[in-house]
Amino acid sequence: MRLILVLALLATGCSNRYVNATALAVSTVALAVDWSQTRSMAEDGWVGHREVNPVMGTSPRVGTVDQYFLGVALVNAIVWAAMPERWRSAAPTGITLVQSRTIYKNIPETGVLGR
Repeated sequence: MRLILVLALLATGCSNRYVNATALAVSTVALAVDWSQTRSMAEDGWVGHREVNPVMGTSPRVGTVDQYFLGVALVNAIVWAAMPERWRSAAPTGITLVQSRTIYKNIPETGVLGR
């Protein structure tokens, strides 16, 4: 999570084009970390855990977790590319904020990058 915050702070001094690209990169990293954490819980059979994302259900299989995060990453990139440059960083920034909270809450169970 510190890496995400450092990259976000560094991006504030860059031109809008670099801020937009950095926002997409940071949100993709955040999605990858959450994917890794969620996947490790799925691999362990959700013993003592439960998924709270209603799209995946309470105990999704590894394949479901992989498909979900691949889909979200693709949608994130598509939305980013489709937005006007002035607003391009809005969706990835929102994803990063949500993912940062989720990653932080998962750390006691899975560690930063999962098991």
